[in-house]
Amino acid sequence: MVFAKMASRLSVLLGIVLASMSTPVLAQNSSLNDGLDVIRKQLNLPGAAAVVMRDGKVIAEGVTGLRRLGTEDKIQIDDRFAIGSCTKRMTGLMIGRVIDEGKLGFDVTLAKALADVPMRDEYRNVTLQQLLTFTGGIPAYERIGPKLTPQLFDLDGSLAERQAKFIRYLLQEQPVGPAGKDAVYSNASYTLAAQLAVKATGKDYESLMDEKVFRPLGLKRTGWGRPWQPNRTSEPWLHLAGPEGYVPEPDRVRPPEQIFQAAGNAHMSVRDFALFAQYELNALQGKDGLLKPATSRRWHAVDRAGNEPVIRAGGTPALSACYALWPKKNLLVVIAVNGGSPEHEACKAFVKMVSEKYAA
Repeated sequence: MVFAKMASRLSVLLGIVLASMSTPVLAQNSSLNDGLDVIRKQLNLPGAAAVVMRDGKVIAEGVTGLRRLGTEDKIQIDDRFAIGSCTKRMTGLMIGRVIDEGKLGFDVTLAKALADVPMRDEYRNVTLQQLLTFTGGIPAYERIGPKLTPQLFDLDGSLAERQAKFIRYLLQEQPVGPAGKDAVYSNASYTLAAQLAVKATGKDYESLMDEKVFRPLGLKRTGWGRPWQPNRTSEPWLHLAGPEGYVPEPDRVRPPEQIFQAAGNAHMSVRDFALFAQYELNALQGKDGLLKPATSRRWHAVDRAGNEPVIRAGGTPALSACYALWPKKNLLVVIAVNGGSPEHEACKAFVKMVSEKYAA
């Protein structure tokens, strides 16, 4: 499995592409459904959903395509979509709220926060801030597979037990570089950061996210792992791009990427996704409703691009999601696709369309 890069890199890349790529031509009064459908057909996507908000209100939303190819089950606006690495921004917000409670600090070290966990000397002085900025030298774990990362497939026990075992394994691995130097994108880095919050509060990660992020923002259709589950079949299935188009991803029991929950394993409706994006937009405007001013400034400086739109994206070979923020225009858009989109083509096309339709 491949987790996509966060927006610190994507903002620059997508900004360049948005300025140059062609845009579907839409009729003057066409709905968001129409625009999404054009993009879906152009890129041969399985399905997608999107929301546009201005001044804190939904001004457009739409859906296109199927929950699962080979069926007639159409995407609905309240369907839950996996959002990939956009989860990291939510994890960071949760950690910020734990910091505001006085239970953590940006400058706490791994040696202090995980005093009972054996670790290499190179990791002892790595700080929480460095974990959040990918400058702690933590191995990447961007690609996951039985041959690439067999250690993940050998772990047993509950999710919490597997995560704890993975942390112990991780902190004995060779660092990818010296702490405090170059940023090296890492899913394991955010997994480790989340465990500091778990350790500091005595609460599990999912409970912390519900308490600190989902409920305060009014997010109700959220969860973890695949949106489609045996006990919840009316949700989008993930799709992999193949030589002859997209195919439904094989169902898997206890997929190893669950260990990286905090880095990219959340799912939610695009309406909820838009509510989180609205929080992010407000925070960039200096109106953070959940973090104290000093904490907000430090956290949101982690991934703040200078130009508009500010774009944050996530994805794997089986999913794609992103949101774009125009703080000066008080405008935001979110899109989620139930299939992988190489180089975030779907996100680029949709943000380009919305930029011209609503942000001009």
